[in-house]
Amino acid sequence: MFFNPIFYDNICLFNSYTPVGRSFFQSPDGYDNPLGGGREVWFGFHQSVRPSQWKMMLNIDVSATAFYKAQSVIAFMCEVLDISDKQDQRRFLTDSQRVKFTKEIKGLKVEITHCGNMRRKYRVCNVTKRPAQTQSFPLQLDTGQTVECTVAKYFQERYNIRLEYPHLPCLQVGQEQKHTYLPLEVCNMVAGQRCIKKLTDMQTSTMIKATARSAPDREKEINNLTSLVLIDR
Repeated sequence: MFFNPIFYDNICLFNSYTPVGRSFFQSPDGYDNPLGGGREVWFGFHQSVRPSQWKMMLNIDVSATAFYKAQSVIAFMCEVLDISDKQDQRRFLTDSQRVKFTKEIKGLKVEITHCGNMRRKYRVCNVTKRPAQTQSFPLQLDTGQTVECTVAKYFQERYNIRLEYPHLPCLQVGQEQKHTYLPLEVCNMVAGQRCIKKLTDMQTSTMIKATARSAPDREKEINNLTSLVLIDR
């Protein structure tokens, strides 16, 4: 077990791998393996240190898992709800669509895009039942007075942003009692979020096809990974 901390530092700091337990994954670069529903395949490897008769052995094997795609929340919603027609994006979500979208995005992290270089991150706790044009929250004015203000009106007056999708719901982020609402269109999915929810049968089938390797190809990948691990040691 002595090798693990050194190994962890080498991989994460110098090679930009995302750790998941004893596995390390790298974001897609030059290849695309979408699973649908806003998910994609990331490839990497699993490592462990095992005792042998005379010394400790580092065991390495290739690995793959599902991550959420780094994209706009609008694009994520369209993938989850199978919305491909631009005109469908202009319609209000049905209750069943909103429930399905909420189930997928609740608990995930998003980052805002409307504050320049300040890409603050939030965790989604809910999706509002009302659209941004009618969803309101208590806004405290400079006079100390508190008034009800819609999310759409607030973004128009505070950030000079006229929402393109005021008919869509908002993300409720942070703690529910704080009433922090964000329009979908000013949020992106944070990169590097592993999907821990169960894949659909179709996604599982796609994953199997994307990760299928012949024995010689698998051996070649493992040898390449071994060289990568030892390069900084």
